[in-house]
Amino acid sequence: MVVELNEQITVSRLIEVSVEDFDYSLDGWKLHFLATYSQPSPRDLAKKFAKQKRLRILDDRCALTEEEQGKRDYLENLIEASERYLSWLQNQSFQPLKRSSLISQCVDFENLLKTVAVASVLSKEGRGGLERLLFVPSKDFRTAHKQVNSSWDRLAKNRTPDRYRVFVEEFLISNQLFTAHYAGLQRLDLNRWATIWEQIFQLRNALVHSRGRPVEQVEIGLEIFSPFDEAQVSESTLRVIDESFRAFSGAFQVSIDDL
Repeated sequence: MVVELNEQITVSRLIEVSVEDFDYSLDGWKLHFLATYSQPSPRDLAKKFAKQKRLRILDDRCALTEEEQGKRDYLENLIEASERYLSWLQNQSFQPLKRSSLISQCVDFENLLKTVAVASVLSKEGRGGLERLLFVPSKDFRTAHKQVNSSWDRLAKNRTPDRYRVFVEEFLISNQLFTAHYAGLQRLDLNRWATIWEQIFQLRNALVHSRGRPVEQVEIGLEIFSPFDEAQVSESTLRVIDESFRAFSGAFQVSIDDL
């Protein structure tokens, strides 16, 4: 679900939507990997699609109109580009896809952390708590965003040790309303997961800024990435990332037992 501009929404619903979207984004990468690892034939996929849509543009027996021929030429271009891309991925041991997955998941996780922090700020201001109604965006919403982003940037600039733990404690754990409603936050092993998040984002920064060569040793699960060696992202690393990020999003799943 996408929160539209000028939409009225409760704080709790904002959290619910954000967590739901984040979890689906992680699921989407699993689909992407499955579809790519199966090494599909782009031409066969295109023919199947054309058949399902009852398109005749790939049927050599049909005389095509000028418009249909244009669509066929475009589709042929897509097929050829897809075949080149799959061949390149296989030659690269799928590293470009794995790296893109890691970077994208980090972006989504950072957005989730910030959005939930904004929700926490809003729940403590005004009336209504978690059921407070707000407009997206409103003055209060923008002010809360500014506060959260300022704290995030300050922790990064100061190279604050355990900055992910500090950020979560500052905006979420310190909010008794949050910890009372989201019992999963009380059960979250924050020290453990925040340490892993720190390592994940160090690898992400290396992939984005230094062609995958971390300046310090990075450890994610059983994988060790040595300084200045080009990192090879494995399925094992991606599983640890998925588990650690879902540990946080799962803390906001409210069960009957928590009520």
